[in-house]
Amino acid sequence: MALLQNGEAGRTVCPLCQTPLDQDSCLRLADSYRDQVQEKRGLYRQNRDLRVKLEKELADLEEELSQREQAWADANRQDLERRIQESRQAQTELESSGRDLLSLRKTLDEKAYAESEQVELKQLDLEIQKLGYDESARQRLYQQARELQPFEEQARRLEEALESLLGAEGLLVRTREMLERRQADLRRLDLERQTEMEALTQLPGLQTKRESAVARRGYLQGQLNRQKELLADLEEGSARLRSIEDDQGTFQELVSALGRQGVQAMLIETVVPQLEEQTNLLLGRMTDNRLHVKLETQRERRTGRGEPIETLEINVNDELGPRGYEMYSGGEAFRVNPALRIALSKVLAQRVGAPLPTLFIDEGFGTQDASGRESILDALAAIQNDFEKIIVITHLEDMKEVFPVRIEVQKDSHGSTFWLN
Repeated sequence: MALLQNGEAGRTVCPLCQTPLDQDSCLRLADSYRDQVQEKRGLYRQNRDLRVKLEKELADLEEELSQREQAWADANRQDLERRIQESRQAQTELESSGRDLLSLRKTLDEKAYAESEQVELKQLDLEIQKLGYDESARQRLYQQARELQPFEEQARRLEEALESLLGAEGLLVRTREMLERRQADLRRLDLERQTEMEALTQLPGLQTKRESAVARRGYLQGQLNRQKELLADLEEGSARLRSIEDDQGTFQELVSALGRQGVQAMLIETVVPQLEEQTNLLLGRMTDNRLHVKLETQRERRTGRGEPIETLEINVNDELGPRGYEMYSGGEAFRVNPALRIALSKVLAQRVGAPLPTLFIDEGFGTQDASGRESILDALAAIQNDFEKIIVITHLEDMKEVFPVRIEVQKDSHGSTFWLN
């Protein structure tokens, strides 16, 4: 933080990627580290609170485990004491029953019971003797009855014991089930305690891993910020590229429009018919409709393949047929020249919305013979009504008298002078 806050612009490097940082980048990185420090402090406080909470929960669990163990031990002790008391009571009852049984046996042996019944028994014995009663058989049966009598009592007690045993077994089963549940709870609590103890022992390692993860997070955050900056640069470059592509499309359209196939071709296609029409009007008045001009802007290739060649062919028709402009003599060509030039001037004047009141002819008679000059003068006379003024510049002396108004210029050693004649 001291390096970022006190570093000079352009000399401070990023501690992660070693990239030179300007002042704004240092401030942003310092703010980012400051936020990370605050976040780490918050996480430390949360972990500290969580550790205190876990230790408290562990102490509560240990206390609850101790209470449950004590309660389970008390419950088992009370049950065992109750069963022991029941066993002692049964033993007492068994001893009392044994004494009663001995007393009864003694009474039976001494025959000190049911005296009237015994008298009746003796009478019955006499009657039985009279009847041929077998005493040995009776004694044997009686002896068997006596021998079996204890078993009858034992059977009754056995049935009672069986009934008590069934209840005790049910209680034992329930007790075992409760014991198993308590043992399962005890094991679960022991596992939870062990897990929490392991968590407590692993807490320093987790703290180290957390610090490593936080450092890794800071590095990844820096990379993410760098990626965002690169994405912003990429978007800016893409926007510039789209703008340049739009400009390129516009410039391409301008190239096409300003090329041979563009505006000039459109202008030529528009102007040529007008130029041809104006030329033929003037040329017809100059030659009594003997000459006619045809302008062609395209010519087929000699091979017959591909697009036509852009050109400008001036074909002149007369009574002998069409011929190229270069095939005519000077006098004949001179009639075509002013007709084309005047027609071109008129078309240009019409397109800009300007009048064309004046016609200048500079030295147009020097190449003509006498008949040719007369033809030119006839041509000028034919179109003189189309202009307010026609100014002819010439050095030929014999042409002066042709024009009623002249501006004569004379040059001598002192310079040039002019006068209106």
